[in-house]
Amino acid sequence: MSFCLIGNFCTDLIIRGVPRLPVWGQEVAGESYLLVSSGQTAYSAFALRALGAPVSVIGCVGDDAWGRQIRDDLEAQGVDTGGLETMAGGRTALSVAAVRPDGERAFISDFACLKQADESLLERHWERIALAEQICLLGVFSWPGLSLARTAALFRRIRQAGKPTMLD
Repeated sequence: MSFCLIGNFCTDLIIRGVPRLPVWGQEVAGESYLLVSSGQTAYSAFALRALGAPVSVIGCVGDDAWGRQIRDDLEAQGVDTGGLETMAGGRTALSVAAVRPDGERAFISDFACLKQADESLLERHWERIALAEQICLLGVFSWPGLSLARTAALFRRIRQAGKPTMLD
């Protein structure tokens, strides 16, 4: 089954071993960190490719090193990134995650160029939706330009084309 994943792409800075969140004016040390290509859409693309499924993506990244890294990481896994637009002069979204020793997480995010994404991005890449057997819309909360009403209309259009949909 082929998938078209629509949604958010960002870079995660994950700081592990954080005993507690600081109060304003304080600093708390973690034990280690990772900097990874992420977002629900990227993570899902990586997982589906690991299972051998064909995957195309629709979304956006900034015109910066993190955006290039996300594209490179997806392409290295065999993801079709033809629908991943680079927003000229834009910044790639970033999330900073603090992870306690027990695994509980807290996030601070800057959606950056994702704030510019709307349904016109989907229209420009509709052929990817038309070709896929399963359509997944992920991380909708980080696309403020795609309202609930627009999301419902998009899903109606996709279902009328006979495609199953999933919403995260």
